[in-house]
This record gives sequence, structure tokens and C-alpha cells, in this order.
Amino acid sequence: QVHIHLSTLIGAAITRDVRAIPMLVSALKSSSAHLRLFGVKFAAELGDGVLQEELARLIEEEEVWCVRQEVIDAIGRLRIMHLKPALIKIVANPKTLAEEKVRAILALVQMYDGVRTDDLHDLLKSKRAGLRQLACELISYFELLDETPHLFKLLQDASPDVRCYALRTLSLLQQPIPDNLLDKLRTDSYPQVAITAAWASCRLGQTAGVDTLKTWLFDIH
Repeated sequence: QVHIHLSTLIGAAITRDVRAIPMLVSALKSSSAHLRLFGVKFAAELGDGVLQEELARLIEEEEVWCVRQEVIDAIGRLRIMHLKPALIKIVANPKTLAEEKVRAILALVQMYDGVRTDDLHDLLKSKRAGLRQLACELISYFELLDETPHLFKLLQDASPDVRCYALRTLSLLQQPIPDNLLDKLRTDSYPQVAITAAWASCRLGQTAGVDTLKTWLFDIH
């Protein structure tokens, strides 16, 4: 029964004993998504080589959404550098679900000790929206204030997700955004951009941001 397997798995993982590893490997190969989910969670805590090999397999093969999210998180936490291309592939793919793309971006950021200016600029100019989002997250994570002027161009990016990331990064780094630009973004045709712009306005103490958020809070959706 699955709940007995789970209890045994939790007990084994808590011991942090080498004898727990085969049990975790078995869980990662299980036909039960619940067991795989918990197996991934504990694999991220232990990080043994054989567990990393299983994570490398799962990032290619796992189809259950919640398990896949945990696999991405685990790869980032363990900083499995040879799987970095797999995460970049997820971020760059325009068909990737938004939630999965965010997880992959955050996992990638954890792998960076720093970022070279040339590499960052390549990301900012990338044709892939996901990689431009990654650039915004890196600027935010490392507080690269000198690079924030590039973000103003991204406020007019063709991708609404990139516009959101640029807005959020500028606001978190407390960089002033011109009122006329914020006004335009609050009325953006994409709700996620308009809401993010309203949030940025609220952080600046503007009542217009509060009014916009109220409108969205009472939206039918």
C-alpha cells in the first residue's frame, strides 16, 4: 500500500544513512507518482550521485506535472551543472507551461555564482522570451543595478511575460519608472502585465495602482 511505502521512505530518508539510497532509487523508479514525488524531495536533501542520475532521467521522462516541478527544483538546489542545458531548453521552449518556466528559471539562477556582462547581454538580446526572462531574474538576484537601464527596453517587449519580469525587477530594485510608462502598462491588454504594473505603482505609493488592483479583484475571472 502506498501510504506504508511512503512512511517507510520518510523514515529511511530521515536516517540519512547510505542504506536509504537504494530505497530512494526504487521510489524514483516507482509507477506511483506519489512515491516518485517524495523520492525527488528526499533526493534533493541527500544528493548522492546515483540519485542525481535518476533526476537526470526524470527531467527527460517524467510526465506528471507536480513531480516534474519537484525534479526541476531538486536540480537547482543540488546545482547539477551538467543538467543546466536541460533547464535552459525548458526556459527557451515557447510551449513550456508558465509555471514550469518559472521553476526552471529559479533553478537556473541558483546555479549561478555570478554572471558575466557579455553573457547577460546575450540573454537580454535573445530571441527566446524565456531567456530574456532569465536575464531579468539574474539582474534581480544579483542586484545588478548598473544593468537596469536595459530593462526599460523590455517594458515594451513583445512578450507579456518579459514585460512582467522587467517590471517586477525594476520595482524590487527600487528603480524609478516614469509615470507615463506605468500608466500605459496598467492598461496593458494582458492582465498579468496590468496587474504587475499596478503592484509596482502601489510600491511607489500611487493611488492609481490601488484603484487598478481593486478593478482586477472584482473581475469576473
